[in-house]
Amino acid sequence: MVPQSSFLAFNGPFMVHLLYLWTVLRMGLDKLHNQARSKVLLLSGGGAFGALQVGMLRPFIESGFKPDIIVGVSAGALNGSFISNNWELDGLDSLAEIWSSVAKRDIFPSRKTAQLLHIVAGHNRLHQHDGLRGLIERVSPVADLSNSVIPVKVGATNLVSGDVRWFSQGAPSEVLLASCSLPGLFPPVEIDGVFYIDGGVVSNVPWGFVNSLAPSEVVCLDAGATLDDKTPDTALGVLLRSFAHTRAALQSIERSLISSEVPVWHVKSPVRYGDQGDFSHASTFIKEGESLSRSLLESQPYPSVLSLRDEAECIAPRRLADRVFKRKSKGKRNAYGS
Repeated sequence: MVPQSSFLAFNGPFMVHLLYLWTVLRMGLDKLHNQARSKVLLLSGGGAFGALQVGMLRPFIESGFKPDIIVGVSAGALNGSFISNNWELDGLDSLAEIWSSVAKRDIFPSRKTAQLLHIVAGHNRLHQHDGLRGLIERVSPVADLSNSVIPVKVGATNLVSGDVRWFSQGAPSEVLLASCSLPGLFPPVEIDGVFYIDGGVVSNVPWGFVNSLAPSEVVCLDAGATLDDKTPDTALGVLLRSFAHTRAALQSIERSLISSEVPVWHVKSPVRYGDQGDFSHASTFIKEGESLSRSLLESQPYPSVLSLRDEAECIAPRRLADRVFKRKSKGKRNAYGS
């Protein structure tokens, strides 16, 4: 029978190496798991209120945030396409200049007489896409979304089924156009034989899609208008308010899907319902957006304790293995006198 002390002396080095290999393997699996979970920047729709996102983003870039994926619909898709290829403060300055130079007539060129003629003729739009295409050319420097430096997911709504399709490739001149085509104002956009409209129609803040990406953290810049306390007094006002309640309820349900373990920074627009086609307040919105983010980051700094904990959990196993291996190795040298 082999003495226990001899057994441990013989098998000790093997067990130490086995423990080391197991720990390093665990570290590798943890690292792969963390890589699979992405930092997500979520950009809502909002029409002219999309200028808020330009200001909202600045404090996050200054704090060191850089997403692995950008998710955007409508105006958020325009901003996302631009910053995915210009992730720097100078890029934000350029985007701010673009927003500040846009006029309502640039995007909605038809005069009231022409709009009335479109209605009488039974057309499916009040405006053509010409002005919107011009804006898209300014914000998207790539020929295909798949060429973006930071991957971008752009949502557009299938006009027939109501499903949202998430594009990660395709010509921005078509994909972004579809995501920004407000129904009734612009004609639907045909892609691969399917007609698409504004991505924000179904989900203006697509928390559900973001949850499907298994995010490690989410920064949401929400430029959607806030419901006011006034009772609408017109048929159109009642209709729009009713749809707004439905969409808000959906957003609340989708938001609850995000795990409480996932850090979320949600910057919300303070803007009450107004003319989302009025671009004359872009400079004011940009300043307001920056102020909102700075206020949030004062109470919820970036990175969060949870983010730092995830990094620590990835690093800790390797350090533990090194520490155990060195200690056991030292003991082995003493045991063998070498």
